[in-house]
Amino acid sequence: MVESMDTEIGRLLATMDPAVLDETTVVFVGDNGTPGGATQSPFASDKAKGTVYEGGVHVPLIINGPLVWRAGQVEGLVQTTDLYTTLLDLAGAEPTTAHLAELDAVSLMPYLNDPTADSIRSVAYSARFSPNGMGPYNSIQTTVRDDRWRLVSNGGVHELYDLDGEIAEGSDLLLDVLDTNAQTAYDRLVVELEAVGGP
Repeated sequence: MVESMDTEIGRLLATMDPAVLDETTVVFVGDNGTPGGATQSPFASDKAKGTVYEGGVHVPLIINGPLVWRAGQVEGLVQTTDLYTTLLDLAGAEPTTAHLAELDAVSLMPYLNDPTADSIRSVAYSARFSPNGMGPYNSIQTTVRDDRWRLVSNGGVHELYDLDGEIAEGSDLLLDVLDTNAQTAYDRLVVELEAVGGP
């Protein structure tokens, strides 16, 4: 599937006038992870697409174009909502929405200028609820993570994971007594999750 996407996007870009392509920014982002039946270790099938675990929300984001000054891989917390202000910046446009201050979106331009830039966000959030729409919901799953720790709430039941050097969650640390670092992280992330209305 990745090879097919690469091939077809390449075909699409090849049809563009070179002068137009030189002025075009291409943004490619995955939506919500790999289906459980296609996951491979270290990812677990029950923590894949349709969940708020790494396998469901940690997806590719590729931005290329004339205003991407330095190529490279960035390690930083990003949310798809950030594309809103990023695309405005790339277009040289100002937001017209009166409620911009209420939007959870920051421009990724610092990353596009310098892939070694520090993370713009201190935390990133995700939520999954069922059924789709405005509710009422029969299931809610939320998460907040910082550069190391992920707190997951399944209907108010918490799980804590240490992602330091890991690409997928290991064991739920809340199944045992937390050490000082983990307890501090847990307390901080609970406050962050409650601030956005998470259970």
